[in-house]
Amino acid sequence: MERFFQTYKSESHHKHSYVNLAELEKELEQYIVDYNTCRLHSSLGYIPPLDMLNGNQEKIFSERRQKLSAAL
Repeated sequence: MERFFQTYKSESHHKHSYVNLAELEKELEQYIVDYNTCRLHSSLGYIPPLDMLNGNQEKIFSERRQKLSAAL
């Protein structure tokens, strides 16, 4: 959790000023969704946590290898 909030602060929170707590909560909820579904995590091989949880990592890695082979 500490790492999550450190990342949140550096990527999002410090770039905005909030009028009230509800506005901050809305921003944080959206950040959590993006963090888990879109943001690439280096510790997971640059895939989102949801893809790891759903077991999609091998499919993603295979597609990457195919694209790399095609590019060479």
